[in-house]
This record gives sequence, C-alpha cells and structure tokens, in this order.
Amino acid sequence: NQLSVNTVTALERKWSPALEPYFSKRTVLDTLTNSEKEWLNQHQTISVGIDDHLPPYELLNENGDYVGIAPDYLNFASEKLGIRFSPRTDLTWLEAFEELKRGGVDMMSAAIVTEERKSEMSFTEPYIEMATAIVIHRDAEYVGDMNDLNGKTLGLVEGDFVNFVMNDYPEIIIEIVSSEVE
Repeated sequence: NQLSVNTVTALERKWSPALEPYFSKRTVLDTLTNSEKEWLNQHQTISVGIDDHLPPYELLNENGDYVGIAPDYLNFASEKLGIRFSPRTDLTWLEAFEELKRGGVDMMSAAIVTEERKSEMSFTEPYIEMATAIVIHRDAEYVGDMNDLNGKTLGLVEGDFVNFVMNDYPEIIIEIVSSEVE
C-alpha cells in the first residue's frame, strides 16, 4: 500500500500528537540532484535493517508483515522516489547494524543517533523524537533517575546504551535481553 502525504501526516498526529508532523509543510520532496537520481536508478531496491520488536515504531505483525511508523515513512519515500525498500527480517537489529558496516545492508530504520553511530553511518533529519524511559513493575520501589538503579538489575538490549550505563553507572547490574519488549 502506498500512503499519501495527508495519510502520513494523519499517522504522525495519531502516534505523536504533541509533535509537529514532519511532512506537514512538505507536500513534495526536495529536488534531487542528477547524481542522486542516477544513484536511485541504479539502486531500485534498498535493503533495510530493522528491529522487528519495537512497537509502535516498527515490528513484524502476526502475519509477518513489516508495520509501524518507520515502514509508513518508507512507503511514502518509496512512492515519491519510485524505488522499493526491502526489510531484512532475518537479522536482529545488531546483526543488521554489523551488515550495514560491511555493506550487506543499505540502510537502517528507527536508529537513534549516538556519537559512536555517527562515526559508522550518516543520518537523515530525525522524523520523530522519543524519550528513553525506565520501566518498572507496578509494585517496585520508585525510580527517579539512573542512580536509583545502583545495585539493581537493568535489562538492556545489546548496543550503545549498554556501554553508556557500564561507563556512567558502574554500580547498575546489566542483564542483556533480546528485545525491547522482553
């Protein structure tokens, strides 16, 4: 399915009502240079590294379809650019990131900008901003900031944030989990 700009803007308002929709002022993509057009002509299918367990941003639904905010943007870009995006559902996000570094994946979706990642890849202008949250059991002790987790176990997906916690909060016990949902 191809989405119109109005549909994308409506989805943005639904998923992020407090933010100004990215495409609200953009009815047409900026004009491409000749070299960009030539590159797109030579690359009709772009492989995309994804995180298949990151709702509402991106996930594989019960039918195995790639759905969420990121694929909605990719569908919009596909329509405007006349190319196809092919999500790599056979890799974890970290495996896809390693493939990107080796040239086996063309791009990543829903990637958070970090200094380490900026040295490995180029980033577009963010289409959405999200805060990081600490999620605890309802009956657990209140956590006001990261220091309240000293001596406690924190579940994290392998990646840049693990290094951040290990370096800046060495008293937090880290347990690696396979997905954000876990």
